[in-house]
Amino acid sequence: MFKLFRKILRNSSARILVLIFGGIICITAFFLVFGYFNQVKLYKDAVYQKLQGIAVTTALSIEGDQHEYLLRQYRNKGDIITREQDSVYARLYHHLKNIEVDAKLNSPVYTLFKVDIKGGETKFFYGVSSSDATPDQTFRDEYKQFPDVLVTEYSKGSTIPAYESENGYWISAFYPFTNSSGEVVGVVEVDEKFNAFINRVNNQILWSSCFSILFISVLAYFIIRSIRKILSKEEKMTKDLIASKLIIEEKNKDITDSINYAKKIQDAILPSLEYISSALPNSFVFFNPRDVVSGDFYWYSELDEKLIIIASDCTGHGVPGALMSMIGTSLLNEIINHRGVTNPGEILDQLDVGIQKAFEKYTTQVAESKDGMDISVCTIDLTGQKLLYAGAMRPLIKVSNGQMQEYKGDRFPIGGGTSYNKTKFTTQEVTINKGDFFYIFSDGFPDQFGGEYGKKFMNKSFKKLLIEIHSKSALHQSEELKNVLDSWKGDIEQVDDVLVVGFGI
Repeated sequence: MFKLFRKILRNSSARILVLIFGGIICITAFFLVFGYFNQVKLYKDAVYQKLQGIAVTTALSIEGDQHEYLLRQYRNKGDIITREQDSVYARLYHHLKNIEVDAKLNSPVYTLFKVDIKGGETKFFYGVSSSDATPDQTFRDEYKQFPDVLVTEYSKGSTIPAYESENGYWISAFYPFTNSSGEVVGVVEVDEKFNAFINRVNNQILWSSCFSILFISVLAYFIIRSIRKILSKEEKMTKDLIASKLIIEEKNKDITDSINYAKKIQDAILPSLEYISSALPNSFVFFNPRDVVSGDFYWYSELDEKLIIIASDCTGHGVPGALMSMIGTSLLNEIINHRGVTNPGEILDQLDVGIQKAFEKYTTQVAESKDGMDISVCTIDLTGQKLLYAGAMRPLIKVSNGQMQEYKGDRFPIGGGTSYNKTKFTTQEVTINKGDFFYIFSDGFPDQFGGEYGKKFMNKSFKKLLIEIHSKSALHQSEELKNVLDSWKGDIEQVDDVLVVGFGI
């Protein structure tokens, strides 16, 4: 061994090989350690964002008055024994259970409420839970080892760092829900088992570490061979570029798989075209997202012999826009299907309040949140042969016998703070005649660049196109819109999500 060491010291090439190999080992160790902590942070942030998103969306979908009713009606643990004993409890349980299943959580979704005891002591108790345990085991059961942040951020919502409770070790997020008077009734808490989280991180990092070690070993082998054979610098750079390309492709595949799964979730939330056409046979939805997921969305419901159809354009596109669309969809379900609001102006008023409330924690006196949406809402009363319309920055187009009439919405969006000097949204009444065809749409089609000179399609050309196709069947109109858009943009990238909803009476 000593003789071999002396030979290495006497030989300059051998010394270089040893130094390079030692450097590779050090670099590999550094990046493995750095990568481990960085991956833990990234993965933890992703889990917190997921938990917080579920908590916010769930809280916004809960009616606080119903939860208050349960607390008044059943004041002691054990008062409610089975889920079906009270229809309100059963409905809330099934709602939370659906969220737990859809989000593939490994623990129940539940509500908590706070009780202030004389002497400044605070206690928390469980409300409705998606747990498989019966209500007599969970409802009004005391939550003993709660984290301090639950007290300090009770009315705002927050994430909870890793903590230990009587039921295990967790990371969590919670968000408050309110009654009709705006008072906080309780919070929705969503948990992730910390041990399961750490195991998933370790498994993922173990795979990354093995890949890194393998990659560095292969790289070291080729570096040694390169020195021995006196390969050129260009050959070494080529090998480095190929290896980097493999890493980028692997990361890109992970991101693409996640976005494709998000598309499945968004598609499940959007109403089916069969559901819409069952009441409006002569209707179509031309939906062409710029990316895999969309910031544009459409919404439909039937309530009190009225048909409500909506087209919305959220701030942004891709993943941020899709998250905003999920908040908008959840609020519309609450406003229309649960509260029974059908007047378009009132729907937009309550939606505006809901959006601003959802983002109020990010709004300061210096900078207002600009997150919101442009939207058109139509309520069709077939018995009265009339249509009620209200819009936020988006119009309603009516085409009858080749003549077009445009109903413009209010010139301020949903959300976006007070800089627009907002008033109440205006409801307009439109008479329906046989043969009329109506259109609501986002600004994606008119704003698309293309044509011979790479200019925008423009609103004027878009309205002319609607007049030309309005007498065709709904299916042919949708196909014609797709053909025109594809022909217009050619090789130019699509600049925004495209949504056009059309229906004839």
